[in-house]
Amino acid sequence: MKKILVIGLCIACSYSVFSQKKWTLKDCIEYAIENNLDIKQRKIVQQSSENNLKSSKLSMLPDLNGNIGQNFGFGRSLSSTGLILNENSSSTSFGLSSGMPLFEGLRIYNQIESNKLNLQAALEDLNQAKDNISLMVTSQYLQILFNKELYKIALDETELGKKQLERTEQLVNVGSKSNADLYESRAVLARDKLNIVQRLNDIRLALLELAQLLDIRENIEEFDIVEPSTEEVLKLELLNFVMDNESLDKLSTRRADIKASEYRLKASEKDLNIVRSAHYPTLNFQASYGTGYYSTLPEQMLDPESGIMPFGKQLDINQQLTLGFGLRVPIFNRMSDYYSIKNAKLNIQSRQLELENSRKTFLNEIQQAYYNAIASGEKYTAAKEAKTASEEAFRYANEKYAAGKASVYEFEEAKLKMVRSESELAQAKYEFIFRTKILDFYNGKPLEF
Repeated sequence: MKKILVIGLCIACSYSVFSQKKWTLKDCIEYAIENNLDIKQRKIVQQSSENNLKSSKLSMLPDLNGNIGQNFGFGRSLSSTGLILNENSSSTSFGLSSGMPLFEGLRIYNQIESNKLNLQAALEDLNQAKDNISLMVTSQYLQILFNKELYKIALDETELGKKQLERTEQLVNVGSKSNADLYESRAVLARDKLNIVQRLNDIRLALLELAQLLDIRENIEEFDIVEPSTEEVLKLELLNFVMDNESLDKLSTRRADIKASEYRLKASEKDLNIVRSAHYPTLNFQASYGTGYYSTLPEQMLDPESGIMPFGKQLDINQQLTLGFGLRVPIFNRMSDYYSIKNAKLNIQSRQLELENSRKTFLNEIQQAYYNAIASGEKYTAAKEAKTASEEAFRYANEKYAAGKASVYEFEEAKLKMVRSESELAQAKYEFIFRTKILDFYNGKPLEF
Protein backbone atom coordinates (compact mmCIF):
# COMPACT_ATOMS: atom_id res chain seq x y z
CA MET A 1 0.00 0.00 0.00
CA LYS A 2 2.83 2.38 0.82
CA LYS A 3 4.46 1.62 -2.53
CA ILE A 4 1.25 2.48 -4.36
CA LEU A 5 0.96 5.74 -2.45
CA VAL A 6 4.58 6.62 -3.26
CA ILE A 7 4.00 5.92 -6.95
CA GLY A 8 0.92 8.13 -6.90
CA LEU A 9 2.81 10.95 -5.20
CA CYS A 10 5.69 10.67 -7.71
CA ILE A 11 3.30 10.89 -10.61
CA ALA A 12 1.54 13.80 -8.94
CA CYS A 13 4.87 15.59 -8.57
CA SER A 14 5.76 14.97 -12.19
CA TYR A 15 2.31 16.16 -13.15
CA SER A 16 2.89 19.43 -11.30
CA VAL A 17 6.18 19.87 -13.15
CA PHE A 18 4.79 19.53 -16.68
CA SER A 19 1.81 21.71 -15.84
CA GLN A 20 3.92 24.85 -15.55
CA LYS A 21 3.06 26.00 -19.08
CA LYS A 22 -0.65 25.90 -19.76
CA TRP A 23 -2.39 26.21 -23.12
CA THR A 24 -5.91 27.43 -23.79
CA LEU A 25 -8.10 25.75 -26.40
CA LYS A 26 -7.55 28.75 -28.67
CA ASP A 27 -3.77 28.41 -28.28
CA CYS A 28 -3.93 24.72 -29.18
CA ILE A 29 -6.08 25.28 -32.27
CA GLU A 30 -3.94 28.14 -33.57
CA TYR A 31 -0.74 26.15 -33.03
CA ALA A 32 -2.21 23.07 -34.73
CA ILE A 33 -3.33 25.11 -37.74
CA GLU A 34 0.15 26.54 -38.04
CA ASN A 35 2.08 23.28 -37.66
CA ASN A 36 -0.18 20.39 -38.71
CA LEU A 37 1.37 18.40 -41.59
CA ASP A 38 -1.92 17.89 -43.43
CA ILE A 39 -2.55 21.63 -43.41
CA LYS A 40 0.98 22.27 -44.66
CA GLN A 41 0.30 19.85 -47.50
CA ARG A 42 -2.92 21.69 -48.35
CA LYS A 43 -0.99 24.95 -48.42
CA ILE A 44 1.40 23.45 -50.97
CA VAL A 45 -1.57 22.45 -53.15
CA GLN A 46 -2.91 26.00 -52.83
CA GLN A 47 0.44 27.50 -53.86
CA SER A 48 0.57 25.12 -56.83
CA SER A 49 -2.90 26.29 -57.89
CA GLU A 50 -1.75 29.91 -57.61
CA ASN A 51 1.22 29.14 -59.86
CA ASN A 52 -1.07 27.50 -62.42
CA LEU A 53 -3.26 30.61 -62.47
CA LYS A 54 -0.31 32.95 -62.93
CA SER A 55 1.08 30.76 -65.69
CA SER A 56 -2.23 30.72 -67.59
CA LYS A 57 -2.48 34.51 -67.41
CA LEU A 58 1.03 34.93 -68.79
CA SER A 59 0.26 32.60 -71.71
CA MET A 60 -1.58 35.52 -73.34
CA LEU A 61 1.72 37.40 -73.75
CA PRO A 62 4.10 36.94 -76.69
CA ASP A 63 7.08 34.68 -76.15
CA LEU A 64 10.68 35.44 -77.12
CA ASN A 65 13.36 32.90 -78.06
CA GLY A 66 16.96 33.27 -79.17
CA ASN A 67 18.91 30.84 -81.33
CA ILE A 68 22.49 30.34 -82.50
CA GLY A 69 23.51 27.84 -85.15
CA GLN A 70 26.81 26.64 -86.61
CA ASN A 71 26.84 24.62 -89.86
CA PHE A 72 29.65 22.99 -91.81
CA GLY A 73 29.36 21.98 -95.47
CA PHE A 74 31.64 19.67 -97.44
CA GLY A 75 31.64 19.54 -101.23
CA ARG A 76 28.92 21.39 -103.06
CA SER A 77 27.21 23.84 -100.69
CA LEU A 78 24.90 26.84 -100.74
CA SER A 79 26.46 30.29 -100.43
CA SER A 80 24.94 33.41 -98.92
CA THR A 81 23.74 34.58 -102.35
CA GLY A 82 21.99 31.35 -103.15
CA LEU A 83 24.67 30.05 -105.51
CA ILE A 84 25.86 26.49 -105.21
CA LEU A 85 29.64 26.37 -104.94
CA ASN A 86 31.87 23.32 -105.20
CA GLU A 87 33.91 23.92 -102.05
CA ASN A 88 33.79 23.37 -98.33
CA SER A 89 31.94 26.01 -96.32
CA SER A 90 30.78 27.02 -92.87
CA SER A 91 28.14 29.41 -91.63
CA THR A 92 27.08 30.88 -88.32
CA SER A 93 23.54 32.12 -87.71
CA PHE A 94 21.99 34.26 -84.98
CA GLY A 95 18.31 34.92 -84.52
CA LEU A 96 15.38 35.96 -82.35
CA SER A 97 11.82 34.75 -82.75
CA SER A 98 8.54 35.67 -81.09
CA GLY A 99 4.99 34.42 -81.32
CA MET A 100 1.68 35.53 -79.87
CA PRO A 101 -1.71 33.79 -79.90
CA LEU A 102 -4.44 36.02 -81.33
CA PHE A 103 -7.38 33.62 -81.29
CA GLU A 104 -7.61 30.06 -79.96
CA GLY A 105 -11.33 29.59 -79.53
CA LEU A 106 -11.24 31.29 -76.07
CA ARG A 107 -9.06 28.45 -74.79
CA ILE A 108 -6.75 30.72 -72.79
CA TYR A 109 -9.66 32.67 -71.30
CA ASN A 110 -11.41 29.48 -70.17
CA GLN A 111 -8.13 28.09 -68.85
CA ILE A 112 -7.65 31.20 -66.69
CA GLU A 113 -11.21 30.96 -65.38
CA SER A 114 -10.79 27.25 -64.64
CA ASN A 115 -7.56 27.88 -62.74
CA LYS A 116 -9.23 30.64 -60.74
CA LEU A 117 -11.97 28.23 -59.67
CA ASN A 118 -9.46 25.48 -58.87
CA LEU A 119 -7.57 27.96 -56.69
CA GLN A 120 -10.77 28.78 -54.81
CA ALA A 121 -11.40 25.06 -54.36
CA ALA A 122 -7.87 24.60 -52.99
CA LEU A 123 -8.46 27.45 -50.52
CA GLU A 124 -11.67 25.79 -49.33
CA ASP A 125 -9.86 22.46 -49.00
CA LEU A 126 -7.37 24.27 -46.78
CA ASN A 127 -10.21 25.75 -44.72
CA GLN A 128 -11.80 22.31 -44.37
CA ALA A 129 -8.51 20.87 -43.16
CA LYS A 130 -8.34 23.66 -40.57
CA ASP A 131 -11.91 22.90 -39.47
CA ASN A 132 -11.12 19.20 -39.13
CA ILE A 133 -8.01 19.75 -37.04
CA SER A 134 -9.89 22.27 -34.89
CA LEU A 135 -12.56 19.70 -34.05
CA MET A 136 -9.93 17.03 -33.36
CA VAL A 137 -8.04 19.36 -31.01
CA THR A 138 -11.28 20.34 -29.23
CA SER A 139 -12.23 16.70 -28.74
CA GLN A 140 -8.83 15.83 -27.29
CA TYR A 141 -8.81 18.98 -25.14
CA LEU A 142 -12.14 18.00 -23.59
CA GLN A 143 -10.86 14.45 -23.08
CA ILE A 144 -8.07 15.86 -20.92
CA LEU A 145 -10.56 17.92 -18.91
CA PHE A 146 -12.68 14.81 -18.46
CA ASN A 147 -9.67 12.79 -17.25
CA LYS A 148 -8.74 15.55 -14.83
CA GLU A 149 -12.23 15.53 -13.40
CA LEU A 150 -12.06 11.76 -12.97
CA TYR A 151 -8.78 12.30 -11.14
CA LYS A 152 -10.46 14.72 -8.73
CA ILE A 153 -13.24 12.19 -8.18
CA ALA A 154 -10.61 9.54 -7.43
CA LEU A 155 -9.01 11.86 -4.87
CA ASP A 156 -12.38 12.40 -3.15
CA GLU A 157 -13.01 8.67 -3.27
CA THR A 158 -9.68 8.03 -1.56
CA GLU A 159 -10.48 10.56 1.16
CA LEU A 160 -13.74 8.72 1.81
CA GLY A 161 -11.79 5.48 1.95
CA LYS A 162 -9.44 6.91 4.56
CA LYS A 163 -12.32 8.12 6.72
CA GLN A 164 -14.03 4.75 6.32
CA LEU A 165 -10.86 2.96 7.46
CA GLU A 166 -10.53 5.21 10.53
CA ARG A 167 -14.17 4.65 11.41
CA THR A 168 -13.83 0.89 10.92
CA GLU A 169 -10.79 0.80 13.20
CA GLN A 170 -12.81 2.59 15.90
CA LEU A 171 -15.74 0.22 15.47
CA VAL A 172 -13.44 -2.79 15.64
CA ASN A 173 -11.88 -1.46 18.86
CA VAL A 174 -15.30 -1.18 20.51
CA GLY A 175 -16.36 -4.57 19.16
CA SER A 176 -19.01 -3.32 16.72
CA LYS A 177 -17.12 -4.63 13.68
CA SER A 178 -14.95 -7.65 13.00
CA ASN A 179 -11.41 -7.78 11.73
CA ALA A 180 -12.79 -8.92 8.37
CA ASP A 181 -14.43 -5.53 7.95
CA LEU A 182 -11.12 -3.88 8.82
CA TYR A 183 -9.25 -5.90 6.18
CA GLU A 184 -11.90 -5.12 3.62
CA SER A 185 -11.66 -1.39 4.38
CA ARG A 186 -7.90 -1.51 3.91
CA ALA A 187 -8.32 -3.34 0.60
CA VAL A 188 -10.84 -0.74 -0.56
CA LEU A 189 -8.44 2.10 0.30
CA ALA A 190 -5.64 0.35 -1.58
CA ARG A 191 -7.87 0.07 -4.66
CA ASP A 192 -8.77 3.75 -4.33
CA LYS A 193 -5.09 4.73 -4.26
CA LEU A 194 -4.41 2.53 -7.26
CA ASN A 195 -7.25 4.29 -9.04
CA ILE A 196 -5.50 7.63 -8.43
CA VAL A 197 -2.40 6.30 -10.13
CA GLN A 198 -4.47 5.13 -13.09
CA ARG A 199 -6.28 8.46 -13.42
CA LEU A 200 -2.99 10.36 -13.34
CA ASN A 201 -1.64 8.09 -16.03
CA ASP A 202 -4.78 8.72 -18.12
CA ILE A 203 -4.12 12.46 -17.85
CA ARG A 204 -0.54 12.06 -18.95
CA LEU A 205 -1.49 9.91 -21.94
CA ALA A 206 -4.24 12.34 -22.99
CA LEU A 207 -1.82 15.26 -22.76
CA LEU A 208 0.71 13.31 -24.79
CA GLU A 209 -1.88 12.60 -27.50
CA LEU A 210 -2.78 16.29 -27.71
CA ALA A 211 0.90 17.29 -27.87
CA GLN A 212 1.42 14.80 -30.69
CA LEU A 213 -1.65 16.13 -32.46
CA LEU A 214 -0.13 19.62 -32.24
CA ASP A 215 3.18 18.18 -33.44
CA ILE A 216 5.01 19.37 -30.32
CA ARG A 217 8.35 17.56 -30.17
CA GLU A 218 10.19 19.32 -27.35
CA ASN A 219 9.44 19.68 -23.62
CA ILE A 220 6.36 17.47 -23.88
CA GLU A 221 6.63 16.73 -20.17
CA GLU A 222 5.90 20.42 -19.47
CA PHE A 223 2.81 20.51 -21.69
CA ASP A 224 -0.51 21.18 -19.92
CA ILE A 225 -3.79 22.94 -20.59
CA VAL A 226 -5.91 25.58 -18.90
CA GLU A 227 -9.00 24.29 -17.11
CA PRO A 228 -11.67 26.82 -18.15
CA SER A 229 -15.02 27.42 -16.53
CA THR A 230 -17.75 25.36 -18.19
CA GLU A 231 -20.76 26.93 -16.53
CA GLU A 232 -21.78 29.07 -19.52
CA VAL A 233 -21.41 26.18 -21.92
CA LEU A 234 -23.65 23.99 -19.80
CA LYS A 235 -26.71 26.18 -20.31
CA LEU A 236 -29.30 24.15 -22.20
CA GLU A 237 -30.63 27.18 -24.03
CA LEU A 238 -27.57 26.96 -26.24
CA LEU A 239 -29.45 24.22 -28.05
CA ASN A 240 -31.87 26.70 -29.66
CA PHE A 241 -30.95 25.45 -33.09
CA VAL A 242 -33.37 25.67 -36.04
CA MET A 243 -33.40 22.70 -38.42
CA ASP A 244 -35.56 24.09 -41.25
CA ASN A 245 -34.42 24.11 -44.88
CA GLU A 246 -33.68 27.82 -44.92
CA SER A 247 -31.36 27.55 -41.92
CA LEU A 248 -29.61 24.50 -43.36
CA ASP A 249 -29.08 26.31 -46.66
CA LYS A 250 -27.42 29.19 -44.80
CA LEU A 251 -25.23 26.80 -42.87
CA SER A 252 -24.20 24.98 -46.06
CA THR A 253 -22.86 28.24 -47.49
CA ARG A 254 -20.26 28.23 -44.68
CA ARG A 255 -19.28 24.62 -45.24
CA ALA A 256 -15.81 24.55 -46.82
CA ASP A 257 -16.06 21.15 -48.52
CA ILE A 258 -19.38 22.08 -50.15
CA LYS A 259 -17.93 25.34 -51.45
CA ALA A 260 -14.90 23.44 -52.76
CA SER A 261 -17.19 21.02 -54.62
CA GLU A 262 -19.13 23.94 -56.12
CA TYR A 263 -15.92 25.54 -57.37
CA ARG A 264 -14.73 22.26 -58.88
CA LEU A 265 -18.06 21.81 -60.67
CA LYS A 266 -17.75 25.28 -62.20
CA ALA A 267 -14.13 24.57 -63.14
CA SER A 268 -15.16 21.36 -64.90
CA GLU A 269 -17.63 23.39 -67.00
CA LYS A 270 -14.78 25.69 -68.02
CA ASP A 271 -12.68 22.61 -68.84
CA LEU A 272 -15.42 21.50 -71.24
CA ASN A 273 -15.13 24.86 -73.03
CA ILE A 274 -11.37 24.39 -73.21
CA VAL A 275 -11.78 21.03 -74.95
CA ARG A 276 -14.39 22.46 -77.32
CA SER A 277 -11.98 25.22 -78.36
CA ALA A 278 -10.01 22.58 -80.29
CA HIS A 279 -12.81 22.69 -82.94
CA TYR A 280 -12.10 26.34 -83.74
CA PRO A 281 -9.39 27.72 -86.05
CA THR A 282 -6.39 29.27 -84.33
CA LEU A 283 -4.64 32.45 -85.42
CA ASN A 284 -1.12 33.32 -84.31
CA PHE A 285 1.19 36.24 -84.96
CA GLN A 286 4.87 35.45 -85.49
CA ALA A 287 7.97 37.60 -85.86
CA SER A 288 11.59 36.63 -86.35
CA TYR A 289 14.91 38.38 -86.85
CA GLY A 290 18.10 36.71 -88.01
CA THR A 291 21.57 37.28 -89.41
CA GLY A 292 24.64 35.19 -90.08
CA TYR A 293 28.24 34.82 -91.15
CA TYR A 294 29.40 32.75 -94.19
CA SER A 295 32.90 31.51 -94.91
CA THR A 296 32.33 31.34 -98.68
CA LEU A 297 31.27 34.45 -100.59
CA PRO A 298 31.36 35.49 -104.23
CA GLU A 299 34.45 37.46 -105.20
CA GLN A 300 32.50 40.62 -105.97
CA MET A 301 31.43 40.73 -102.32
CA LEU A 302 34.96 40.45 -100.93
CA ASP A 303 37.20 43.35 -99.98
CA PRO A 304 39.73 43.88 -102.84
CA GLU A 305 42.62 44.40 -100.48
CA SER A 306 42.09 41.75 -97.81
CA GLY A 307 40.12 39.28 -99.92
CA ILE A 308 37.59 38.76 -97.07
CA MET A 309 34.46 40.44 -95.72
CA PRO A 310 34.63 41.56 -92.04
CA PHE A 311 32.50 39.63 -89.55
CA GLY A 312 30.54 42.71 -88.44
CA LYS A 313 29.79 43.78 -91.96
CA GLN A 314 28.43 40.32 -92.82
CA LEU A 315 26.15 40.40 -89.80
CA ASP A 316 24.92 43.80 -90.95
CA ILE A 317 24.17 42.93 -94.58
CA ASN A 318 22.73 39.48 -93.75
CA GLN A 319 19.99 40.79 -91.45
CA GLN A 320 16.50 39.51 -92.10
CA LEU A 321 13.21 40.49 -90.38
CA THR A 322 10.07 38.43 -90.89
CA LEU A 323 6.53 39.19 -89.77
CA GLY A 324 3.65 36.85 -90.40
CA PHE A 325 0.35 35.35 -89.36
CA GLY A 326 -0.46 31.69 -89.10
CA LEU A 327 -3.96 30.27 -89.38
CA ARG A 328 -4.61 26.67 -88.43
CA VAL A 329 -7.94 25.08 -89.33
CA PRO A 330 -8.71 21.70 -87.71
CA ILE A 331 -10.23 19.25 -90.17
CA PHE A 332 -9.77 15.72 -88.82
CA ASN A 333 -7.86 14.64 -85.71
CA ARG A 334 -8.91 10.97 -85.49
CA MET A 335 -11.93 11.76 -83.27
CA SER A 336 -9.73 12.70 -80.31
CA ASP A 337 -11.66 15.94 -79.71
CA TYR A 338 -14.97 14.07 -79.80
CA TYR A 339 -13.95 11.72 -77.01
CA SER A 340 -12.24 14.50 -75.07
CA ILE A 341 -15.54 16.36 -75.02
CA LYS A 342 -17.38 13.22 -73.89
CA ASN A 343 -14.88 12.75 -71.04
CA ALA A 344 -15.22 16.42 -70.05
CA LYS A 345 -19.00 15.98 -69.84
CA LEU A 346 -18.55 12.86 -67.74
CA ASN A 347 -16.24 14.85 -65.45
CA ILE A 348 -19.01 17.43 -65.01
CA GLN A 349 -21.42 14.67 -64.00
CA SER A 350 -18.84 13.34 -61.55
CA ARG A 351 -18.42 16.81 -60.01
CA GLN A 352 -22.20 17.16 -59.74
CA LEU A 353 -22.37 13.87 -57.82
CA GLU A 354 -19.47 15.00 -55.65
CA LEU A 355 -21.34 18.21 -54.80
CA GLU A 356 -24.53 16.28 -54.09
CA ASN A 357 -22.63 13.88 -51.87
CA SER A 358 -21.00 16.78 -49.98
CA ARG A 359 -24.40 18.32 -49.32
CA LYS A 360 -25.83 14.98 -48.26
CA THR A 361 -22.89 14.34 -45.94
CA PHE A 362 -23.29 17.80 -44.42
CA LEU A 363 -27.03 17.26 -43.89
CA ASN A 364 -26.34 13.94 -42.18
CA GLU A 365 -23.64 15.48 -40.00
CA ILE A 366 -25.74 18.46 -38.95
CA GLN A 367 -28.74 16.26 -38.15
CA GLN A 368 -26.60 13.87 -36.14
CA ALA A 369 -24.89 16.77 -34.37
CA TYR A 370 -28.24 18.30 -33.49
CA TYR A 371 -29.85 15.15 -32.14
CA ASN A 372 -26.63 14.11 -30.39
CA ALA A 373 -26.62 17.50 -28.67
CA ILE A 374 -30.24 17.06 -27.63
CA ALA A 375 -29.55 13.54 -26.35
CA SER A 376 -26.39 14.61 -24.52
CA GLY A 377 -28.30 17.46 -22.87
CA GLU A 378 -30.96 15.04 -21.65
CA LYS A 379 -28.25 12.63 -20.53
CA TYR A 380 -26.52 15.40 -18.60
CA THR A 381 -29.76 16.36 -16.85
CA ALA A 382 -30.46 12.73 -15.95
CA ALA A 383 -26.87 12.27 -14.73
CA LYS A 384 -27.23 15.24 -12.38
CA GLU A 385 -30.40 13.74 -10.92
CA ALA A 386 -28.72 10.34 -10.58
CA LYS A 387 -25.76 11.91 -8.81
CA THR A 388 -28.04 13.68 -6.35
CA ALA A 389 -29.87 10.45 -5.63
CA SER A 390 -26.66 8.42 -5.22
CA GLU A 391 -25.23 11.03 -2.84
CA GLU A 392 -28.36 10.80 -0.73
CA ALA A 393 -28.14 7.00 -0.76
CA PHE A 394 -24.50 7.16 0.26
CA ARG A 395 -25.25 9.58 3.07
CA TYR A 396 -27.86 7.18 4.41
CA ALA A 397 -25.49 4.19 4.08
CA ASN A 398 -22.74 6.15 5.82
CA GLU A 399 -25.01 6.89 8.77
CA LYS A 400 -26.02 3.25 9.03
CA TYR A 401 -22.40 2.11 8.85
CA ALA A 402 -21.35 4.60 11.53
CA ALA A 403 -24.14 3.28 13.73
CA GLY A 404 -22.98 -0.30 13.13
CA LYS A 405 -26.22 -1.21 11.31
CA ALA A 406 -24.64 -1.78 7.86
CA SER A 407 -21.76 -3.96 6.71
CA VAL A 408 -18.66 -2.69 5.02
CA TYR A 409 -19.90 -4.27 1.80
CA GLU A 410 -23.13 -2.27 1.91
CA PHE A 411 -21.15 0.88 2.57
CA GLU A 412 -18.72 0.12 -0.29
CA GLU A 413 -21.59 -0.61 -2.67
CA ALA A 414 -23.21 2.74 -1.91
CA LYS A 415 -19.88 4.51 -2.33
CA LEU A 416 -19.21 2.80 -5.65
CA LYS A 417 -22.65 3.81 -6.90
CA MET A 418 -21.98 7.40 -5.92
CA VAL A 419 -18.54 7.40 -7.55
CA ARG A 420 -19.99 5.80 -10.66
CA SER A 421 -22.70 8.46 -10.84
CA GLU A 422 -20.06 11.20 -10.47
CA SER A 423 -18.02 9.66 -13.30
CA GLU A 424 -21.11 9.34 -15.49
CA LEU A 425 -21.99 12.96 -14.77
CA ALA A 426 -18.49 14.08 -15.76
CA GLN A 427 -18.70 12.07 -18.96
CA ALA A 428 -22.17 13.43 -19.76
CA LYS A 429 -20.99 16.98 -19.05
CA TYR A 430 -18.05 16.92 -21.43
CA GLU A 431 -19.98 15.04 -24.07
CA PHE A 432 -22.66 17.73 -23.87
CA ILE A 433 -20.03 20.48 -24.08
CA PHE A 434 -18.46 18.88 -27.15
CA ARG A 435 -21.82 18.43 -28.88
CA THR A 436 -22.87 22.01 -28.27
CA LYS A 437 -19.45 23.23 -29.41
CA ILE A 438 -19.96 21.37 -32.69
CA LEU A 439 -23.30 23.12 -33.19
CA ASP A 440 -21.69 26.46 -32.39
CA PHE A 441 -18.96 25.63 -34.88
CA TYR A 442 -21.49 24.90 -37.61
CA ASN A 443 -23.07 28.27 -36.83
CA GLY A 444 -19.75 29.98 -37.49
CA LYS A 445 -18.73 30.53 -33.87
CA PRO A 446 -15.08 29.96 -32.83
CA LEU A 447 -14.13 26.87 -30.86
CA GLU A 448 -13.12 28.41 -27.55
CA PHE A 449 -14.29 28.77 -23.97
